[in-house]
Amino acid sequence: MEGNFIMSNDDRVLNARWIIPISSEPIHGGWIRTNGYRIVEIGRGRIPSAENLGDVAILPQLVNSHTHLEFSDCHCPIGKPGMPLARWIGEVVSTRANAAESSRDRAIESGLEELKLAGTCLAAEIATPPSNNDSSHKSRRYPESSAGHMSLVTFAEVLGLSDERADERFEAAMQHCSAYQSAGISPHAPYSTSWKTLGRSVDFLRDSVRPLAMHVAESPAERELLRSGTGPFAEILRDLGVWRDGLFPWGSDPLSELIDRLARAPSA
Repeated sequence: MEGNFIMSNDDRVLNARWIIPISSEPIHGGWIRTNGYRIVEIGRGRIPSAENLGDVAILPQLVNSHTHLEFSDCHCPIGKPGMPLARWIGEVVSTRANAAESSRDRAIESGLEELKLAGTCLAAEIATPPSNNDSSHKSRRYPESSAGHMSLVTFAEVLGLSDERADERFEAAMQHCSAYQSAGISPHAPYSTSWKTLGRSVDFLRDSVRPLAMHVAESPAERELLRSGTGPFAEILRDLGVWRDGLFPWGSDPLSELIDRLARAPSA
């Protein structure tokens, strides 16, 4: 088996109990050959002269496709298991309302370190601009370590049902995108972002060729709000003092219309 190898000085061969290729079935009792941080070959069986990692699994680095790093200081979950999403959103708003910017920055740095240590190579961060620790910032790469490098793409969060709040957040997102070439926008969710603001976001992203991220179809209560303007989300928005008459319902088939609108962005 070893005779088939043509190896350079940078190659490394590892035996492990499990190899997880992702693109194919897991391999029990296999090996992997790498060159730097690139996987160049995998196989079954044991290479006697290879480094034996023992009872472990080897898999590619991870991608976190949606995270809020400013919540990294939440050492206990917010809310209670089984509570309705709308009520949980209310708990989140009240819990985070008084978070200081300095503590937010520390939480972001802590979250970035956790991601690196967990083997994450790429993360999509939903950021509240101004965000001093954003690292999509010119695609900054973190120092090499045993976990390799990590890249971050940030999505400036836009939300607000009043025109004033929406305009403020949209302007902050524009400034964020002008500062950082790879950044995108995240119109938060249908229950927190008006149809008008969503349209502005999609138009900007289409023209500037940037990505979009959005929470969509998370619960039946969201669908009820969009279809009839009633239900748990209507109640929690009124409790929070952010309800605006005329914003809901969106129409008879709101989710299809929403997906059609999101599909106009370069990627969503």
